[in-house]
Order: sequence, then C-alpha cells, then structure tokens
Amino acid sequence: MHQLDDAEVAQRLLYHLAHVFGCPDAVYIVGPARIQGGFDAAIFGFTLDRVPPSLAEPLILRLSRADADPERVKLETVVQNTLAEMGFPAPRVMVTESDPGILGGPFMVMTRLSGQTLAHGIEGLGAGTSLVGQLQLLFNLPAVLARIIDQWVAMQIRLHQLPAETLLRAVTAAGIDAEAITFEGQLARLRTIVERSDLIGLKPGLVWLEYHRPAQAQRLRSAMAIFIR
Repeated sequence: MHQLDDAEVAQRLLYHLAHVFGCPDAVYIVGPARIQGGFDAAIFGFTLDRVPPSLAEPLILRLSRADADPERVKLETVVQNTLAEMGFPAPRVMVTESDPGILGGPFMVMTRLSGQTLAHGIEGLGAGTSLVGQLQLLFNLPAVLARIIDQWVAMQIRLHQLPAETLLRAVTAAGIDAEAITFEGQLARLRTIVERSDLIGLKPGLVWLEYHRPAQAQRLRSAMAIFIR
C-alpha cells in the first residue's frame, strides 16, 4: 500500500470528514500538524471551520500503521468514550475507521484536551537547546520527574476508582469480546507474543504475573488502564 505523506493525509481526512458529517464546505483553520508522541501511531492536531458543532473545536487524528489491528481502534473508542461518560478526562472519539485504505491505516478522530503532556519541562533535552538551557533542564530534572510521577499516580488512582463493570457492559454492547480488556485476556495475549517470538527473557515475568494475580475487581481495573495513554 502506498504510504501517504502528510499533505495527502490532510487532504483525504478533510474529504472523509466532510462526507461523513455532510459538510462539503469544511476547511482547515489549523493543521493537520504532527504532534510529538505516539509510539505506534502518528498524531496530528488540527482545527476545522464550516463544520457541525461537534467538530468545531481543536481535534486530534491518531493514525495507526497500515498493519495495525483494526479491532484495536474500535476497542479504544469504546474505552475512551465510556471513560469520558464517567467523568474521567479521556478524549471523546467522534470518528473511528478501521479501513486502512482511507488514510493508510486505521484511525480515530477525537477531541483535543487542553493541558500539558507529562513530559512537559524535559522535552528540550537534546533538542538543540543551548548549553545553559541544557544545564538548567538537568538542574530541574529531579523536580520535574517528581511532578510527573505524582500526576501519573494521581490519575491512575482516579482511574482505578471507576466501576470497571460499566466498561465491561459497554464493550459487550459494542460486540467486542470482553476478554480483550480483562487481566486474563491481556495475560493470554502477552503469553502468545512471548511464545511466538521466543522472548526468553520475558518468560520469568509471565510466571510472576501468573502467581500474583490481583483480585477480580482489581484485574478489571488494571486491564482498563492499559488502554489509557
């Protein structure tokens, strides 16, 4: 499959959204422009004009690779929207497409939440910053890392306090096997990857997980946290 450049992605995305939402006069105000981040997907930020109210706000395109599992974007959509409905600060997904022929891979279009990334404050390390700037970043690094850890822990605690059963019902209602978000299902997936790729060094970790299973409610919440990035 031909790999699209950013200009082609922008053109096709606009055409697709205009068709799906019935707004043929839609235009870009901003972007799409790549955003740093995304380990297995390309992230773009953009803003539209002449569109329905649901699209008239800063948006994010998360474009997966062509060989990505199309069911993954469907599951992530259900997880994010369910968490958003429960009041958790997860971006609400407006468009989910599993057909890689549209943009070169499965993708999601979601709201862009305001705020800073966890890595804010250390993103300048090694990025052409002056020597004085690098030294200042290194000096501030312990405090920045402590802030990142505190924020991450606080969000994980908040996430684990949500009723996991609500998500299970939403996943099942979407026609997705609920095992995909359970601890046991994720453990089985990891076991398959380790065995298929013969990742010998990871096998002791699987054994540890086997013998340290959390309680049922905690297993559901632990698996739920995997899909929030």
